[in-house]
Amino acid sequence: MPDAVLETNGVEEGVPPAAPEPEPELLLQPDGGAAVTPSPRFRASESDSPVTPSRFRVSESVLPVGDDGPALLTPRPASVPEEEAVHSKTARTPPPRVRMASSVSTPLTPTTVLVHGLDSSKDTWVPISLPEGHSGVLTAPGYLLRFQTNRARANRFYNAFMCQPFQPPDAGIPIDPNVRPTLDLMQAQGCDYCHAILEPAAAHWGRWTQQGGGYLPADTYPAFDQACYDCSAFSTDCSDVCGRYYTVDPIDNELDPYVGYLQSYQFLETWQQIHIEAGPSLLVDSAVADGRLQACAAENAAGWLLGRPLDVDEDGLVQDWADVFVDSGWSYKEMVKAIVLSDSYRRIR
Repeated sequence: MPDAVLETNGVEEGVPPAAPEPEPELLLQPDGGAAVTPSPRFRASESDSPVTPSRFRVSESVLPVGDDGPALLTPRPASVPEEEAVHSKTARTPPPRVRMASSVSTPLTPTTVLVHGLDSSKDTWVPISLPEGHSGVLTAPGYLLRFQTNRARANRFYNAFMCQPFQPPDAGIPIDPNVRPTLDLMQAQGCDYCHAILEPAAAHWGRWTQQGGGYLPADTYPAFDQACYDCSAFSTDCSDVCGRYYTVDPIDNELDPYVGYLQSYQFLETWQQIHIEAGPSLLVDSAVADGRLQACAAENAAGWLLGRPLDVDEDGLVQDWADVFVDSGWSYKEMVKAIVLSDSYRRIR
């Protein structure tokens, strides 16, 4: 970072620029066509969501709210009293078992231990410390290479771990031809329906390379790089690092405030930029804290065991199974036991 502060289009260099505050009518409002009002069967927060809303006790604001806003997945979370977050069965801090999905250490199975020359007959599990920035399976090579863009990684997380796929409304998304197009997908007509949430969620992988699995540590790849800014501003040759990871060749003046910054910072508001430095572990913590991860785990397990999609009148059962999952210390085995002992499972032919 430079000692001197540079002024570029009114933005101080060295401070990540915040995207302009969106107009109220461009947010997720059903009357504007930007989102669908959740069905009454869904017990979601008061804010409408462009993703299929969770059916189970969702509270969007159990994480701390700082001066720059909430580090959550939705642009306008509702306020929830701290006591409610503490005492709710589904609003809990992820225990060690769940934090494995976002942990800095990974256990080895006995088979893997054998490869390393240890005696697998003793069923020895050896933790391995992972390098900086890792978030367990969400930053494992298999996940990063299977889903090679940050949007794809976030989309898969929403589908697999929160049971909330991004889906357009059946009636389509109305477009006003008089509105000026924008590169900001969180504000662009039609695109904003999904990207208002998908872009901030994808930012959790902002320090992981796309079409690859490399990590960009902050000490080597700062949010703002003066050399990358200079080569763009003075039309000199930019390094391969600048050209690959930083904004140096803006195709529109909308990108001018982000010249010299990591590409993952483009158009994010200040509170959304937290996602880049916190990584996917924040996404896991958020999904656990508001109850969506455990509810989705119960729904997926029950659907597989019952061999069919769950009916609307079984929502209460799914929530009960999710509570068993949490109350048992996040024992998947106990949750499966509760499912197979239920009347729903006994009625299977």
